[in-house]
Amino acid sequence: MQNSVQKAAPLFICLILFITVLVAVESGLFTDVDIAVNNFFASYQDSRAFYLGMLFITLLSSPLALLLFSVVIFIILIQLGMKRPAILFAFSVSIAFLTETFLKITVNRARPENAVLYSITSSFPSGHATVSTAFFAALLFILQNHKLLSKNMKKALLFVFSLIILLICLSRLFFHMHWLSDIIAGILLGLTVAFAFRYKL
Repeated sequence: MQNSVQKAAPLFICLILFITVLVAVESGLFTDVDIAVNNFFASYQDSRAFYLGMLFITLLSSPLALLLFSVVIFIILIQLGMKRPAILFAFSVSIAFLTETFLKITVNRARPENAVLYSITSSFPSGHATVSTAFFAALLFILQNHKLLSKNMKKALLFVFSLIILLICLSRLFFHMHWLSDIIAGILLGLTVAFAFRYKL
């Protein structure tokens, strides 16, 4: 019972924080911070190497690309005899994608006017942040359950996956495709889905 509560606690914490951010966004409490962060990244647009690097990251980590990658992970896990984790992993990434899509339509928040790339969807929450967080967090939970991995290896995976998510989120801010609050909400939503996945793992 205690173990179940400990596993469920992060899920509800992330969900409550996500709802808090959503309410704050709807109330305009993030406006000043969002604008300040958007203006900050405008000063880095002149670096061509940085631009190309961020473009590579943002294209490779699109929600649709991550859905395709999740299919590959699903097949690998099935081949390894990990049927339950495979199904739960695919389910969690799909739920993250569907949830953020639904929220984009429902909240219908406008993207920054200085957005560099084209997108037909609205801004809140960030699909890149939501799906990438759910993808890498769920994958991390699977790998952390692997008995052959040492504690140091598991810590290294946590660092690497966190860094990847950070770079993906930075790429969205770099191209002014999202406000900072969209990114924060996406991470929290992705973590909520991933912790729900861990609870069932």
